[in-house]
Amino acid sequence: MKSFSLKKLIVVFLLLISICFSFACATTPPNPDGDTGNVPQDVPPTYEYVYMGSYPQSKVVDEQTISLLSTQISALPNSNNFNGWTDYEYYVSNQKKSIAFYKDLTLNENKYRAVYFTSYRPSATNLNSTATFSYVDDNGYQTNTLYFFKFEPIKWRVLKEENGETLILADTILDAFAFQPELASDAHGFYFTKFNNAPENTYACSYTYSYLRKYLTTTFYNTAFTTNEKINIVLTEVINDHTHSDQQQGNAFSSAPTYDYVFAPSVKELTDTSYGFKPYATFDELRKQAYSDYSLCQGAYGQNDGEARWWTRSFTYYIGKYSKMAPTVGYNGEISSYDYIEYTTTGVVPMMKIYAE
Repeated sequence: MKSFSLKKLIVVFLLLISICFSFACATTPPNPDGDTGNVPQDVPPTYEYVYMGSYPQSKVVDEQTISLLSTQISALPNSNNFNGWTDYEYYVSNQKKSIAFYKDLTLNENKYRAVYFTSYRPSATNLNSTATFSYVDDNGYQTNTLYFFKFEPIKWRVLKEENGETLILADTILDAFAFQPELASDAHGFYFTKFNNAPENTYACSYTYSYLRKYLTTTFYNTAFTTNEKINIVLTEVINDHTHSDQQQGNAFSSAPTYDYVFAPSVKELTDTSYGFKPYATFDELRKQAYSDYSLCQGAYGQNDGEARWWTRSFTYYIGKYSKMAPTVGYNGEISSYDYIEYTTTGVVPMMKIYAE
């Protein structure tokens, strides 16, 4: 692990201005019998789990497997010639750059993803590509080195079964990237986006036109699920207004519902006590998630510091008019933190509905 450096100072500064006022005071409730000594603690719910789909998760460390996979790599990619690889299209200094690539392979009926990058992914889309501004190297991954990750079944936590449909939440941080990489501001400090053909004056924190939504509904959906699995996924009305955010009243950032097979969870869903979660601004073990190796390779922040953060799809009015932040789940499972939407270090945990068996 690196010593405390300029990178750490930068991150501490960013976290100080993006992690905000969650501070609930805990008091011990009185015992009905008058005995305050042995008050029963909350018993966490017991969840059921399902496995569905697959995604690159664990880093391959077996030397024989690495050797066999390496024989399938005829040429490495570069910015001028991808050599059959797929460009991640990372943003560097607000522009797409060809600095990282992937290629999916099969070995003994198992699927793997090869990853190779020539420069480090910056921790925010407006930063330069250097080790100082990246967590890829802190997480143990170096430039010009070939890595392999195994596609493994995705574990989903069952939150609710109703009307023949089951709401499920991934039980691992599967990836990491910016909520919204393309931003523009006006003279009043509002931030807007034109990403994904967004209409004029679309706020940058709009989930509807976010990179987060586009990735989940296209790249993730098509990568993770087979044709037969897709048949079992419900096209869901996804609410994107203030009722699913950290706001208690209408907000200019509200947008119309979308209809998606896969989506990011909202603040409302992640504070729903009927799902076993605790309220807003409360530490919650059940909201805590662990990073996959693959998400760390993508530059997720927190391996060395024990901090795992992941996106909600909700907007916030904190530093409100700037429309440049989104609520996140913090390392201790609280939802009262906010990340700038151009951060690439924040994790992704998909949610969806499937038809009940």
